[in-house]
Parts: sequence; C-alpha cells; structure tokens
Amino acid sequence: MDEDCGDEVSRLLAIINDEAASTTEGQRESSVEVLRGLLKSNFDGKQQGKDTQDLQLLFEQCSNPFERRMSRHQDTTDHRGFHGSSMEPLERSEHIRLSLVELMSDLASYLFGPNHLHKEENDATVTEAASRICQTLAQHTFAETFPDILMASCTLIQTLAKVSFVAVERNATDLLLQ
Repeated sequence: MDEDCGDEVSRLLAIINDEAASTTEGQRESSVEVLRGLLKSNFDGKQQGKDTQDLQLLFEQCSNPFERRMSRHQDTTDHRGFHGSSMEPLERSEHIRLSLVELMSDLASYLFGPNHLHKEENDATVTEAASRICQTLAQHTFAETFPDILMASCTLIQTLAKVSFVAVERNATDLLLQ
C-alpha cells in the first residue's frame, strides 16, 4: 500500500476506534465498510511480495480497535433507567461489531491466501495480534446475543488457526469454555 493509502487507513482506524470520543455510529460504520473495501481492492487475489509485510502490519493495527470496540464494560444503568449492573459492549451497534469481526476475518484470509503468508513465514507481530483477537473473542465476543456475530466469530477462529495456529492453541481453553 502506498503512503497516502496508509494515512487513510490510519484515519479510518482512528474513527473506528472513536479516539476523539465524538464519532457517530454512522461514521464508525462507514469507516469499517470503507476499510474493508480498500483492503479488498488492494489484497484480494493479489500476488505476494511486499504485500505480505503490509498485511502483517495492517493485521496488527486493526487488532487494536477490534480489541477495544469489542470489549465490554460495566454499565450501571440499564436502558429503562433502572440501576443495576451488566456488561455492555463498548461498541453498541451490533452491525458494527459484526463488521469488525468480518474485517478481521477478511484480513486473516488475505494473510493466509494462496499468494501470501504461510505458517513458516508468520512473524511474532501476527502471532501476538492473533492471540489478542482470540482473547477478545473468548472474553467478550462469545458473550454476544446476536447469532450472526457468533457465527462470524467462529469463522474468524477457523481462519486464525490457519494464520497462527500457535495463537489459537494458546487460547484454546478460553475459547472452548465459552
């Protein structure tokens, strides 16, 4: 990816991650979809080369907002105004959460595609990012009540096992207990 595209990806990730704490749901949703489109046009079916290093970096960069937006936090007031305690996803939109899971699945697929990464080429950055994604899935995503997100998460785990079996194996107990 060229430098201009890298700058755009950084801006999109900042919006998705809601770093300014002022983005709207529509801006985050559009940003995820634009990013998925950019990745598809740059990596889907492309030949191996410097793309593998770009993909590894993008995988690591995208894992951070994935981890943050999919995490759950303590909500002391429910939507009807009653006080209580429940774990609510930081990203309230189930459509955006689904898109984030699909984004990471897309990236992992591009990494493992026939023209890109093979397990022996896997670097520590990809393994760490894949491990954090597995932890996020086990701790937060499998608490989902939306079946589409759960199904997409299972697909993501299957793809992660191809990209970094070590990361999935490290987190197997947590993934299986959910």
